[in-house]
Amino acid sequence: MKHSLFIACVLFFITTCVLAQWTEDSTLNTPIRDAANASFPKIAQSLNGNSYISWFEINNFNFELHMQLLNPNGNKLWQPDGIIVSNYPQDSVILPYDLKSDNDGNVIIAFQNKRNDSLHIIVNKIDLNGNFLWGADGISLFDSSSQNGYNPSIGITAQNDIAIAWIADSASSKWIAAQRLSPSGILQWNNIYRIKDSNSILNFSYPKLFPSGSDEIQIVFIEENGSLPNVTSTLYTQRVHASGNNFWPSPIKVSSKKLSSFSFSNPIPDDNGGFYITYNSYNPVNSTLSDVYVQNVDYNGNLWSSTGIEAANSTTTNKRVVSGIYVSFTSEYWVLMQLLDGSFSNSGISVQKFDALGNILFNDNALIISPIDPVFYNPNSFNYVNDGIIISSTYGSSGQQHIKAVKIDNDGIPLWANTSVSINATNSNKDYVQSGEFIDSNLVFVWQDDRNGSGIFAQSIAGNGILRNTTGISNLTNENNILFFPNQSNSPVVYFPLPSKSKCFIQINDLLGKELAFINVPIQSTFFSLNNFENLSRGLYFVSVNTNNNIRIFKWIKK
Repeated sequence: MKHSLFIACVLFFITTCVLAQWTEDSTLNTPIRDAANASFPKIAQSLNGNSYISWFEINNFNFELHMQLLNPNGNKLWQPDGIIVSNYPQDSVILPYDLKSDNDGNVIIAFQNKRNDSLHIIVNKIDLNGNFLWGADGISLFDSSSQNGYNPSIGITAQNDIAIAWIADSASSKWIAAQRLSPSGILQWNNIYRIKDSNSILNFSYPKLFPSGSDEIQIVFIEENGSLPNVTSTLYTQRVHASGNNFWPSPIKVSSKKLSSFSFSNPIPDDNGGFYITYNSYNPVNSTLSDVYVQNVDYNGNLWSSTGIEAANSTTTNKRVVSGIYVSFTSEYWVLMQLLDGSFSNSGISVQKFDALGNILFNDNALIISPIDPVFYNPNSFNYVNDGIIISSTYGSSGQQHIKAVKIDNDGIPLWANTSVSINATNSNKDYVQSGEFIDSNLVFVWQDDRNGSGIFAQSIAGNGILRNTTGISNLTNENNILFFPNQSNSPVVYFPLPSKSKCFIQINDLLGKELAFINVPIQSTFFSLNNFENLSRGLYFVSVNTNNNIRIFKWIKK
């Protein structure tokens, strides 16, 4: 009787506690916010694999900023429709904003909205419980010499300070403004930091900010000379000490090449205090074509060359930079590009990689992933996943777009049996497709989707190309079918369906991701009791069970 009762309790535990939200059906995906005029999603992930996802939606003709938190199994940890970050008036259009996770597992969000009839930069810190740590209205950053501030970029320093750079403008000019905040939200600089032309001849725009050195920040930005439509745009960078003083007497010109658009990739730090950057310029043989160049700027401001290195030497196709990634253990930098014909009606995908000296490692015209085709491939994201690179792309005509992913090894050879995996197979338009980090063999994609009106959807994929399915227990393997019971107790037990034949590890973390315990489970164990944690206070903890690099994460509510 007791045995039957135990079986019933275990089954009840499985059906009530293990259910999650990821699905293996690429026609369904996981809805984050469906049919709510939701748009412009962003994703930021904490080190324990939680995914913060933000978006805008329209309410009473106003753009509201919303956010949701998913755990690694795809469960929504906040209320079903997420939380409202801000419902202050925005401009008449949605302007770029930024989202980053800090070193403690919180999320930092920076955006613009109207305060006193001007656009101010608003920044806030939100914890895992959805608490606004810097107040409901956030912290307003504004350069008093400007009329508006917009297009913010976030950098999290080694000391967990938060640096924000943005475009400030007046009637006659625009410039880069920046401020630094402590983890508690205290302004660290007495005055707004500026990169500005005192003669109001040159304009500076589109800052991208990232941590550098021991506790510095680096800003990459565009210098604009002239007025539309005859603006000459050039890429520059400046490093800023924690005190707010410049590292170099004047900014370093990243490349003498003129930009063919206001688009360049996020700067990617290398292992030596420098960074890589990829940007669009003009083809050196045919100036009517757009080209892609790569530059490395070392800690002292030295460059590979004055122009940078051309990523592919074709003189018949347009090339558009998508993103770049740095693989630390090989010291190689990869570039993802979209290829377009002269009419911009057909497109394909290519990648190139460089060693630390700037040598091209694939052929001179890059490695073709998808040839130029009328299906119109639009590459979206680029992730290093331990044994290869995963590339996602959208393809198809208007209203018939799908999303797929491919994985290649370090030599560019496809690794998945079917070459590509469907991330989304619903006929609809897809926009702003992006991915988080590859954490615990899990890569999360998020995008805007108009299948039921504009909404936000997500999908998780494992490194082997399998869409993660945690919506039920039918597809769990014996290796993954680990039980954790009872959940609300002082000493729960981890049950293994078969005796462990290899090393097993159990890790306990608090809500902030801090490791509280790391346990080696003896081989051949069928269960392990967590009965030595009387000193832990009541509350919610995460218990991760790792068997043969397969990880299950459970919530533990300690009484």
